[in-house]
Amino acid sequence: MHEILFWIIIAIIVLDFLFEKYLGYLNTTKWSDVLPDEVKGIYDEEKYKKQQAYQRENYRFGLLTSSFSFTITLSMIVFYGFALVNGWAWEFTSNAILAALIFFGILMFASDLLSIPFDVYDTFKIEEKYGFNKTTVKTFVFDKLKGWLIGALIGGGMLALIIFIYQKTQNSFWIYAWIVVSAFSIFMAMFYSNLIVPLFNKQTPLEDGELRIAIKTFSDRVGFKLDNIFVINGSKTRDWAQQKEACNAGFDYWYSPNRCGFIYFFLAHQQPSFKSCAGCGSTQFPHWAGGIWHFVFARFLCFGDFYELAFQKK
Repeated sequence: MHEILFWIIIAIIVLDFLFEKYLGYLNTTKWSDVLPDEVKGIYDEEKYKKQQAYQRENYRFGLLTSSFSFTITLSMIVFYGFALVNGWAWEFTSNAILAALIFFGILMFASDLLSIPFDVYDTFKIEEKYGFNKTTVKTFVFDKLKGWLIGALIGGGMLALIIFIYQKTQNSFWIYAWIVVSAFSIFMAMFYSNLIVPLFNKQTPLEDGELRIAIKTFSDRVGFKLDNIFVINGSKTRDWAQQKEACNAGFDYWYSPNRCGFIYFFLAHQQPSFKSCAGCGSTQFPHWAGGIWHFVFARFLCFGDFYELAFQKK
């Protein structure tokens, strides 16, 4: 029975992957180098062709990377790779917390190492080919190292704390673990812009002027109390034209004690008008409008996950 369930799960995973790729393919059938009539006279035809070529190449490369990642994950499941890594962890130590840290550390580190060649090719080949890359090797390496360090400290620390809670509380661990994870999520949501963003980006307050007035006016009109507006010098890594989704060029933190918005340097300085930039940033405000309910719903899902773990244990 267990073997049948195992292969049913494998089949579901494979079908889900194939269906997702099929939907992606359907999207590509609508791509065209011909500039739509609706934007003629507004968008440059040559730039549009370049964007379409860039999008197609990224799609093909993304298909390769996702297929590689899926194959590795599926192989780890089918050939009991996770059990093998688990055995290595327990051979090294009999301490449950250390074993868990070693297990997930090996998996996360190996996964990231395997993705590095793809990241390098994407950044220094594809982005460079289309003139979008502004990342230096030094920036790439240091960002990767900082990401590993932060992941080890935060992810490893939370994992160790949850296991420690389980060891001390046993059947009641799910409620305590949920409280800790929820509190951590709220803390990071409130202070991410102050603690994490500065590690990777330099934040500069947006100077007084038409752009700041336009953003503040719109935020006040929709009821979003915006205390700070910062500029991030994204030109060090990518050009404005490289952005796959222009409307993601700004983001906000509605749950922060000091609500703040961010816009990228190249967006603020290369857009044809401050109205375009303000409009791009304004697309983030709807996320705030429904964000708190999404946040609460996610906490309830987390509550259910921990309860299910405790129930299965019983």
